[in-house]
Amino acid sequence: MPKWLNQLMMYQVVQLRLRAAAEFKGKIALLTNFLPPYRIKVLELLMGSVGALRIFVSVQMESNRRWNANWGALDVTVQRSLSWSSRDVHGNGFQEDRTIHFPYDTVFQLRSYRPDAIIASEFGLRTVQAALYKCLFPRTKLLVWQPFHWSPRSTEVLCGSWFVA
Repeated sequence: MPKWLNQLMMYQVVQLRLRAAAEFKGKIALLTNFLPPYRIKVLELLMGSVGALRIFVSVQMESNRRWNANWGALDVTVQRSLSWSSRDVHGNGFQEDRTIHFPYDTVFQLRSYRPDAIIASEFGLRTVQAALYKCLFPRTKLLVWQPFHWSPRSTEVLCGSWFVA
């Protein structure tokens, strides 16, 4: 098969997949630690373009944030979570207070909601539970979203990595 024909076929497959994604009207579960105010409008737009969107957060708001929880019109469920804090000292001389959350009811919440697709934020404990849910219910789509990655060896921030299962 000529290379140009192969590329044309791949292009058509990508176009079909993009069209199917744009027309998705299923139930989506978004798993994250909390909702910062700058994500609210984007998620409200997403909510209006899918069948249903429910956001599962580990806490209403982390204690080191300077804003109150305001979720607008979003459907948000606060999970049962265990949380602990730590202070990270980075190689380039600054310190960062971090809170780690373990939302221990994720599988039960997902089972109750029965989503068609799950978007899990970060590669942590909530994502492990989302992957377990996908193993139990293989028709569920799982998209893992890493919002950013801090490189301690430099001031470089790598934005937006995705993994689809």
